[in-house]
Formats: sequence, C-alpha cells, structure tokens
Amino acid sequence: MNLAAFIANRVVRNKQHTFSSFITKLSITATALSVATMVIALAILYGFQTTVANKVFSFWGHIRVKAYEPAKATIAEETYITKNDTVVQLIAQNPNVKSINTFATKSAILTANTQLEGLLMKGVERNFDTTAFEQFITKGRWIQYNDSTYSKEIIISQSIANQLQVSCNSKINIYFFDANTQKTRAKNVIVVGIFNTDIEEYDKTFFIGDLNLIRNLNYWDTTQIGGYEIYVHNIATLDATSIAINNTLNTNWQSKTIKEEYPNIFDWLNLLNTNKYVLLTIMSLVAAINLITCLIILVLERIKMIGILKALGTKASTIRSIFIYQTMYIGLIGTGFGVAIGYMLCAIQQYTGVLTLPNSDAYSITKVPIQILWWHIPLVAGGTLLLCAIILLIPAFIINKIKPVAAIQFK
Repeated sequence: MNLAAFIANRVVRNKQHTFSSFITKLSITATALSVATMVIALAILYGFQTTVANKVFSFWGHIRVKAYEPAKATIAEETYITKNDTVVQLIAQNPNVKSINTFATKSAILTANTQLEGLLMKGVERNFDTTAFEQFITKGRWIQYNDSTYSKEIIISQSIANQLQVSCNSKINIYFFDANTQKTRAKNVIVVGIFNTDIEEYDKTFFIGDLNLIRNLNYWDTTQIGGYEIYVHNIATLDATSIAINNTLNTNWQSKTIKEEYPNIFDWLNLLNTNKYVLLTIMSLVAAINLITCLIILVLERIKMIGILKALGTKASTIRSIFIYQTMYIGLIGTGFGVAIGYMLCAIQQYTGVLTLPNSDAYSITKVPIQILWWHIPLVAGGTLLLCAIILLIPAFIINKIKPVAAIQFK
C-alpha cells in the first residue's frame, strides 16, 4: 500500500470541521472559479474576433482582385479591368477558392426628404453569391435584375435609412458626378432592402446596387468591371491563397486580402490578443497564490504529524508526497469543476444568446459572442495542472527544515 496516498486520502476525507478542511474547500472553489473564468474569457474573446472578422469577410469577400493601383485609397472608385475567363478559371482551380464575384464601386449622393448622404455604391451582377450577405438584410429583399437595362433597385443600411428618413419601397434620388462631362447625373431608384452589419465603416459608407448602373454611368461595356471578390473555404490559409492567386495575374492586376485592405479593423482585433494574455496571466497568478496559500496552511497545520512521521523514520520524500497528493486533489477537483462550469455557461450563451451588449454600435455585435474551440479546454486544464505541479516544489523546502522534536512540541 502506498503510505503517502493512504494518509493523504484519510486527511482529505476527514469530515471534521477543521480549518484545513475549510481551506481545502475554499481552494477548490477558487481554483474552479479561476479555470471557469479562463474558459469563458477565451471563448468570448475568440468569439468576438471571429464574429467581427466574418462580418467584414461577408461584406467584401476574403480576397479582392483589381487593377494595380498602390497609391489609391481603399475607399475609392476602381480603375476598370476587363473580364478574363482564363484568369477566373486559374483562380477557381485553387482548392481553397469557394466562389468568385464581380463588383465595382461608384461615388454617389443620396437625397430624400431634404436629407442627403455621400456614399459609395457597390455594384454587383445577377450571379452575385448572396449567401454570405443575406444575414445582414433586416427588411425587404435582394435586388431584382433587369434583362434589358440596369436595375433601379438598391439596398441601403439601416443607419442611412434613418438619416434619409426612408424605408423599404421608398423612392429616392441619386446624384453621380460624370468625370467625362464634368456634370452631375441624376437617377431615380427604389429602396427594396435594408441591411445592418453593425460595422459603422460599412453601414455609413456603402449601399448596394446593380453593376450595370455603374457601367451605364461610366460608359463601360458589359466586359468591364471594378474587380473580383473571392470567398475561400479556409481562412487560416488566406494569405497563402492570395499569394497563389497573385502569381496567376498579369502585372497590371493585384490580389489583396481584406486584412490588407482594411488593416485598421484587423489590427484592432489583434489587440484583443493582448487582453487575452493579460487576463490569463492574472487568473493564473490568482490560482497560483490560492494554491500556495492553501499548501502552506496544510503543511503548518500538520506540523505535529510531520514530526511524528519523521520520528518514526518516515522518509522526507514520503512526507512530501502526502501534501503532493492533497494539492493534486485540490487541483484536479477544482480544474474539473471549473471546466464543467465554464463550458456549461458558454454553451448556454452560445445557444440562447441570453447576454446582450448594451452598446452594439461600439462592439459591432448585439449579443455576447461565444466560440468554444476544442483546444481551449486542454490548454486551460493542462496549464492549471502544470502550475499545480510547479507549486508542489514548495513542501520540499518547508518539510526539510522541520525538526521532529520541535514539531511534536508545536502547538
């Protein structure tokens, strides 16, 4: 029989209301709360980053191919390129490419009810894959295209609809500047849908319309577009996919990821990693201090037992093992409860969305996002148990300094 395990088991299962019993229960509770907090924090931070990133990707795709214009601002009209079926086929051959859409943008001024807004129209064609964008449409429907000419239907954001005081089926005027004639051209259109991405940079900058309207305004033919937007299967290989696509293009075209096009959004999301590391460090320190305090109290309260065991010739390693078993008991039970509590709370939020954010405009989302990854659990649990193992070195220093005679007389 393992003597250290036997004694540790008797001490742990002692039902008397001793101070060490209270400290053990308190340490288990504190460890469980620390682990649960780390599990929840990782799920929320990763969920927030993923949710916002997916919104950006859903609006613009993952990669954009357009004319090579390094000096042009991101929010600006593109110089047209001509459709090239050969290039599209080469891009489509990449196993990570999911879909390819054509687009173009055009500066415009929307007016209604004596209100006006300067925006950028995003024009798309009939074959545009609306799967990713449909989640943002809160009212109305998608654009219906005209076979003979351009569609006079547009989709605007909820914030722009509020500014212009319009809703679905409202007729509004759009004014475009004609660079060729140096004059303004007006078009009458109907709002058929309203979207809301909760990303201010999009909602207050863009509206959706027919690419053929932009062609009409720019005197383009049916083969001329602003560029291609590409959706991929695996975001993890986004950069590699963009480089591979870029290698298939001629020198007048370029391929850029949306991360490169809108670095401010993704730099902000990456800053959240710092918060993640700080929080994990703080909670790890809390767990460490809790376990150290518990271990010292357990050793001090059992000084007489240590003295008697030493007087009976028990090895110091055996005595250390008693407290190692006790601490591992606290660590395992606390970690188990913490993982279970954290996972349960995350699952409740993920499936019910019971927790909402009071200021959705500031966070680009309305509900607290949760995304649990399989490696979160072993990361937190393994890290906590590793911390316990390191802390278990403390008994060696304390026990070695205890003298049997003094320990037996200790009160």
